[in-house]
Amino acid sequence: MASLSERSSSPFHQGEIDVQRRVGVADRVSERGKTSIRTWMPDQHRAFFAGLEYLLVGSSDRTGWPVPSILFGPRGFVSSPDPGRLCIESLPKTFDQLGTNLSMSASVGVLGIDLTNRRRNRMNGTLIAVNETGFEVAVVQSFGNCPQYIHTRHISPARSAPLEQLGPGEVEAFDDLDDAARDLIRRSATFFVASCAPSDDGSSFDCDISHRGGKPGFIDVAGNQITVPDFAGNSFFNTLGNFVSNPRAGLLFVDFVIGDVLVLQGTIELLWNDPPIQGFKGAERAWRLHVTAARRVRAAAIPLIGEVVEYSPRALTTGAWPRGERFQ
Repeated sequence: MASLSERSSSPFHQGEIDVQRRVGVADRVSERGKTSIRTWMPDQHRAFFAGLEYLLVGSSDRTGWPVPSILFGPRGFVSSPDPGRLCIESLPKTFDQLGTNLSMSASVGVLGIDLTNRRRNRMNGTLIAVNETGFEVAVVQSFGNCPQYIHTRHISPARSAPLEQLGPGEVEAFDDLDDAARDLIRRSATFFVASCAPSDDGSSFDCDISHRGGKPGFIDVAGNQITVPDFAGNSFFNTLGNFVSNPRAGLLFVDFVIGDVLVLQGTIELLWNDPPIQGFKGAERAWRLHVTAARRVRAAAIPLIGEVVEYSPRALTTGAWPRGERFQ
């Protein structure tokens, strides 16, 4: 356990520190985190967010179930009036659980990602305003992410109708993965994962959302479980640290061909030393989602689609699940 003085001076919570210690990077990552993770957004990040047409948001309900969401708007729908605030002029469609989680002082994780150039920045914060058109977030943590495992995509409109005319889409809710869901997961090269950890006083949950990428087929699907290799990254272990503190997750998959969305929720099992991981080149460990709930939104739930132009060079160096040794 971290001492009180160590915890108060660190930008990381206890779960993140525990994972960093387990893999032997705690000392160097602690110092890097103090300079890389800010309590304000640099101007470069503020301008980046303002140029986006889509934004990923992670939230949670009052019991700590993470919810991943994707919001859309014309360039400028995200703005930053000052380094300590981010304003989002967009609300989720009726199928999205984010709407029920938008309450004053609630925590949200924000991921800005530009799939046309592989740039991404993160901002986690607290809701300070919610109205009929959007919400405002006060910065708690702001930091950049490297472009590893992000595939360059050609983003184009999925339809000619304006964003404000889009309907809520056709929603299917189910508990067990069906063939269509498994097929999308198996061929996905990108997904997004929402996670959260109890706040220091235990009264709420601090939220985060992150990108995951690999070669198509990098996710293993067996029954109602999916297993994801954990590749080398910045060693902050924000997601895995949240899993240690609160072993639940929400995953969002996008069908970039037709614009449908698949959202999964479930419990997390961390796989530190399982033999099949050793056969997956580039994987240092893995984690498994035991799916408990799923929602599929059809009728082109998102207004943008994105064919891959170039796969991430780093992702192409990774391996594949060994035949006959897939997780059971």
